[in-house]
Amino acid sequence: MPLAAYIPPDYLPDEAERLKVYKELMSADRAQTQAILMRLAQQCGPAPEELSHLVEIISLANQAGALGIYALDWMDPALEFQFTKQTHLPEQLPEKLFAQYGADNVQFLQSKNGYGLRINCPAKTRPLAFAQEALLFFHRLLSTQK
Repeated sequence: MPLAAYIPPDYLPDEAERLKVYKELMSADRAQTQAILMRLAQQCGPAPEELSHLVEIISLANQAGALGIYALDWMDPALEFQFTKQTHLPEQLPEKLFAQYGADNVQFLQSKNGYGLRINCPAKTRPLAFAQEALLFFHRLLSTQK
């Protein structure tokens, strides 16, 4: 995603402590993440924008992984999704994608590890918001086929 996503050194100066927090955030569920953020707010003050972005991106990565998406990349002005070979995409995927995003905005990609898609992001839409909306679309689509 095209935004700064890290724990700023001037927010949490100790490098070992920053590394510890990165590890905690990577393995945390939603409730644990909130507890980590509350602890940091008590120690260091309100979370800077970069930390908020980091938490959002980790959340996106976790959601993507749960859907069988092993890569989610911003390729301006589009979002690329790479699905694992084990991800069973429904036959109606192309028609649903075209209905949701328009045929001119969807491109199917070859991938050595499975299937890939590139979806153009509408103008004036924040990439992070678009990624969240697209993952919700895939969640709904993939959960209806179970």
